[in-house]
Amino acid sequence: MAGLRERKRAELSSRIEHTAIDLFERDGYSAVSVRDVAAAAQISERTVFRYYPTKPDLVFAVEARWMAMYKSEADRLATEGLTVTELLARISEAISAFIENDPTPVLRAFAIAQGVPELQAKQASNQATWDELVADSLDQYFTTRREALVVASAVMGMISHSVQTWAQSGGTASLGTTIADGFDILATVFTK
Repeated sequence: MAGLRERKRAELSSRIEHTAIDLFERDGYSAVSVRDVAAAAQISERTVFRYYPTKPDLVFAVEARWMAMYKSEADRLATEGLTVTELLARISEAISAFIENDPTPVLRAFAIAQGVPELQAKQASNQATWDELVADSLDQYFTTRREALVVASAVMGMISHSVQTWAQSGGTASLGTTIADGFDILATVFTK
């Protein structure tokens, strides 16, 4: 029965997210309230908040799924004895393949976030969360947390820039190639 419950939960979450994104695109992020999303999805406002605690969470729900995917992949790969570069490259490949498989949610979220300070603040907050998440998987390679955070911040800055570049291209560039090129640039810089 848990499978059915989880499936229904995922369906409702997807309906809320798609309804919100459609409304934000049509009417503008600032003009749409959580109440509007709830009404359009034919559910209560309370239900929307149960799934998405804040309005910006509706826009960046896809990023929360990437974080869960990253954590799962990092945990799986932690036992394989990879170098730092191999670990980060393998995880990045998995995430970029996930994004490129269905680029629409990412492209829509980036388009909605343009010029909206509340959403740009959420992006900055997500970036800090990513830095911590990546540092968690790098701790085993470094003697201090600071070292892991510095490397994680550099890598996530590069990945963030790569995703933005990809999104600005309308998803026409290869995200995997853009990120791989970014790793090559970092490797060149750090060996100088």
